[in-house]
Amino acid sequence: MRRLTEEDIDALERFLLERGDDETMLLTELDGYLTGIMVCPELLVPSQWLAPIWGNDGPVFEDESEANAILALVMAYYNDIGARLKRPDRYAPRLDVDHRNGSLIWPLWASGFGKALDIAPWAWEPVETRGKDDPAAMALAVLAALATAADTPGGVLPAELYTELDAEADALIADCVIDLHSARLASDTDRHPSKVGRNDPCPCGSGRKYKKCCLQAQ
Repeated sequence: MRRLTEEDIDALERFLLERGDDETMLLTELDGYLTGIMVCPELLVPSQWLAPIWGNDGPVFEDESEANAILALVMAYYNDIGARLKRPDRYAPRLDVDHRNGSLIWPLWASGFGKALDIAPWAWEPVETRGKDDPAAMALAVLAALATAADTPGGVLPAELYTELDAEADALIADCVIDLHSARLASDTDRHPSKVGRNDPCPCGSGRKYKKCCLQAQ
């Protein structure tokens, strides 16, 4: 498995910034999105979740070599999140900081996580029905609320909570993600991937078959 480096992260961030459009996820949003994919109770394969990263028009790759390189970086980033969650003390969401006042900019991460929830909403139902006192159910409710607030002009959270999030969003998000990850591991025997056709067109928009594109990158 490829190990993610800071140079890899910089290269992926540059591609998303320079080659994407208004619908392409930025790195912070991608971090939230891939985290949501990773902690989903149902194992989701790349053919299910790669396409939304690029937005409506798909990725803009110069050639096949660049497509393979960028897809490999995305997979390395996804695997890196999984590796860090194995050591919860090392996990933290990737949040930007407002250098004017030092506050944490959490809405973009939360929006990405919300998009992950939309990939397979049915998969989260067992968590939602655990009961309001269950840590995983509470964690899902909090992150879903943050995602809704992030995508709602004017916000939908109490004003005092926004103030708290400015300073402690990283800790709150990390605690919620770890609770969801723990719940996923506890029920891992029921976590099966959906069937994917090796000869189906790859949903990333490359025009190649899945087995020649994202499956190979994985």
